[in-house]
Amino acid sequence: MMKKILTFFLCAVLLTSCSIGNGSSSSGAIQSEPSESSIGTNSTSISEENVYELFSALDKKALPVMRWYFEEAWESLDIAEESVYAPYYKVNDFATIAEMKAATAEVFTANFANIFFYDHAFIDPSGEDTPMYKEIDGQLYRNTDQGGLGWPYKLTDQWYIPYQDDQMIVMAVNTLLLGDETEWNNFLLRNEGGSWKLDSYFEFNPYMEYSNAVTKQKENEIDYAVSS
Repeated sequence: MMKKILTFFLCAVLLTSCSIGNGSSSSGAIQSEPSESSIGTNSTSISEENVYELFSALDKKALPVMRWYFEEAWESLDIAEESVYAPYYKVNDFATIAEMKAATAEVFTANFANIFFYDHAFIDPSGEDTPMYKEIDGQLYRNTDQGGLGWPYKLTDQWYIPYQDDQMIVMAVNTLLLGDETEWNNFLLRNEGGSWKLDSYFEFNPYMEYSNAVTKQKENEIDYAVSS
């Protein structure tokens, strides 16, 4: 199963030239951020250009959210410069953990957020009560001693869609790395509660470890779509 799931996300990289040669690639810039009413939730009725607009709008929101959980986030969360609770500093953009989770859920699925964000941001496994975020006197505070994510990726306008249905879209995008190198990355968008959200993001892929998240039937459908 793990080998098959790995194929799901990475075999599109190996078959890029074939897919592009068959006319599956497109390019273009976002004209405006798509709304749910303009895009809809039925993936089979969405054109490839609108799928790319949807993905690009999510990507634009995703990197700031990633910084909330993996960087110091001074600017991205408007964190106070002084604090009597150092290393905890007041977060001005959100008053509570619930508000921060709600903003996260606009971009990422619950499965993704639970695995990559919440398990380390709001819980301290050491038992020393020093999580990344906690509420103090009814206000959200950030532990500024935690952070340090580097971001080597920049998306190009080369992309194609190896698979899509009503609940799931696989988006393959050529990515520029540091040093002018490029590589193809696969992103999974999932329809959750009537909204399309990111369910994998660059190397952050819950299905490499949690292989039971995709059924065998769906796995076979995706393999067929990518290999064809």
